[in-house]
Amino acid sequence: MCIRERISILAIDLSAGPGQSDAAGCYMPPVHFQTSVESSRQGVWVSYAWLVDGKSVSSGRSWVPEDEYTAFVTSGQYMLKAGHHTVTLRVTSPSATSKSLSFDVCALETW
Repeated sequence: MCIRERISILAIDLSAGPGQSDAAGCYMPPVHFQTSVESSRQGVWVSYAWLVDGKSVSSGRSWVPEDEYTAFVTSGQYMLKAGHHTVTLRVTSPSATSKSLSFDVCALETW
């Protein structure tokens, strides 16, 4: 009998330029994303890809330790153009799921 792992993605955290909050309604580049992925089973690799506006920007694997049910997943830093963007974390293994977050990047001239 094959037991399929359940995977869920917690809230995606977005951080931006040094010490910057979203008080202005938009973020100053560079932007960075991170989250945790929960697994119904311990001791598994979680394979994933980060997409920005539908294009893959990075991929990797994170380990769910034997004594936990979560794995930390992080991205690089990205210099995005001003405007509206969507970041998506797509988990591909051990089961498939995804979560997205939309945000705005300010024009650098406004800072």
